Amino acid sequence: MQQQLTVKQLRNKALEAEVLDLRKGKEAIEENARHDLGLIKQDETFFQVIE
Repeated sequence: MQQQLTVKQLRNKALEAEVLDLRKGKEAIEENARHDLGLIKQDETFFQVIE
């Protein structure tokens, strides 16, 4: 039970840090949009590497 609590506390701290980043500015939001939604800005070139 102690191990589960520790894991959940670490997860909560990571989520809290992410929320603070999102509240601060556009960089974290843009990073999430790039990763989750495939955001590509105008005048950028998209490269897909398939291994």
